[in-house]
Amino acid sequence: MIIGIVSGSFARIAFAQSSGGGLGSFRDLINTIGGLITKYVIPFLVAIAILYFLWNIIHFVSSMGNEKEREEFKKYSINGIIALFILLSVWGIIGIFSTTLFNKTPGIPQFPTSSGSSTTTAP
Repeated sequence: MIIGIVSGSFARIAFAQSSGGGLGSFRDLINTIGGLITKYVIPFLVAIAILYFLWNIIHFVSSMGNEKEREEFKKYSINGIIALFILLSVWGIIGIFSTTLFNKTPGIPQFPTSSGSSTTTAP
């Protein structure tokens, strides 16, 4: 799935017509890559990090009798919180760069609508 998305975006970049010369095509490339990262990659990684964190919390609570396992899952839960913080920070930094460098308002990804398309709202 990811290979299809990436190869489809490269085809879109290769056949894109830009009226601004070299700078416009570079801007299109950066916008496309940033859009792919903010729309697909970061939400996917955040979902995995949340599931990892919840899985370790469940194991932490279920291992009440065994102190060694409890400490191990506590360590994994802290690592999950750190991973979530890093992922969300990267998402925010990409939003700041897209706003300051390309004057593009960052959108907040939304769940797909009933028609199958997803919407993005500006904060």
